[in-house]
Parts: sequence; structure tokens; C-alpha cells
Amino acid sequence: MRHKLFEEGYNIFHWVDRAGTIYGLHKHDKDQTHWVISGELEISFENGFTYSLKAGDRDYMPAETWHTARVVGEEPVNYMVGEKIKVKRKRGRPKKNI
Repeated sequence: MRHKLFEEGYNIFHWVDRAGTIYGLHKHDKDQTHWVISGELEISFENGFTYSLKAGDRDYMPAETWHTARVVGEEPVNYMVGEKIKVKRKRGRPKKNI
């Protein structure tokens, strides 16, 4: 998991949330992905759409997306979080090789 996320350009960290954990409405300034190892994580959006991630499931969360999250069931959720690395781009025109 770590290797794949790293190859895709993510900073990676391992996270565990206890049963009953709830994250209120929030957003992130960078694209993220959540890859569940065990347990279940439910993510809901402002428009009412909700999905659950279980062991082996992975999502993609675009930056600035308002959402909530909660741990479903009695088991903690154990997952990898990937935060997209922002690539600095040079401004201006590329130099010509002469």
C-alpha cells in the first residue's frame, strides 16, 4: 500500500480511529486518498451522498471537498491516508536549447 501510494505522488501516514469516532464537517487543502486495512469508515458529503470503505477499499477525495467521516461498528478503523504532494511548477516559457 505504502509503495503504491508513494509511486502515485502521495505523502503517506498510517491512521487508526477508535469505534465511535466522528469527524464533523471539514475539508482538506490537498487531494487525499483513504485506503482501509481493517474496520469500516463512512464518509458523507454536503449533497447527502454517503459511502462506506471496508478492508481493501480505497477512495479519492479532491481538495476542498466538504465532508464528514465516522467509524462504523465496534471495531477501530485502521487505514492509510495519502495526501497529494503539490508539485511546484516553474512559470514562464521553457528555455530553448541552442
